[in-house]
Amino acid sequence: AAPTRVAHIPGADGPDPVVALTDDSLLRDLAPDGRLSELVRAAGEAFSGPAGADLRRATCLAVDPDLLATVSEVADGRPVVIDRGSGPAAPGDEARAERDDEVTPAGDGAGDAGRWLGELRALAEGGCVVTLPAAQSDLDAVGRVGDATLTATALDRAGTVRRVLGVDPVPDLVVPASG
Repeated sequence: AAPTRVAHIPGADGPDPVVALTDDSLLRDLAPDGRLSELVRAAGEAFSGPAGADLRRATCLAVDPDLLATVSEVADGRPVVIDRGSGPAAPGDEARAERDDEVTPAGDGAGDAGRWLGELRALAEGGCVVTLPAAQSDLDAVGRVGDATLTATALDRAGTVRRVLGVDPVPDLVVPASG
């Protein structure tokens, strides 16, 4: 799925005060019957089934560090803002009340996010983990820009994986988001 996170305060240093998303698909995907939950559950069942140990040794989990960071912030209870396309509001903007933005209370979605991270951590522990380019970055486009900071942002995210999952990804290896 396409990334849905947007910068709440573009260009600002430090963490955003909220997790701003373009829609609620991430929260739905993290629900017990959601796409990401089903994917992690299916892998867990395959790894614990017949020949699961052999399958686990032959499998690397590919993770998007941007997704991990976003889910970690939701799990930590940061408020989530769903921007329904109305864009940012200027201070004192009276039309703000007429917009369709939705602010979820702090902690809303945190349970599902925390559960999903716990299940993913259990899958990652003791196994192979590789990073995808952050936020599904197009590595060809990033390379054409030729900016070292942009390239590092897209590729150099092992610290995020280590912090969120508690494992070190395979060093010096990135699997392109396109496979």
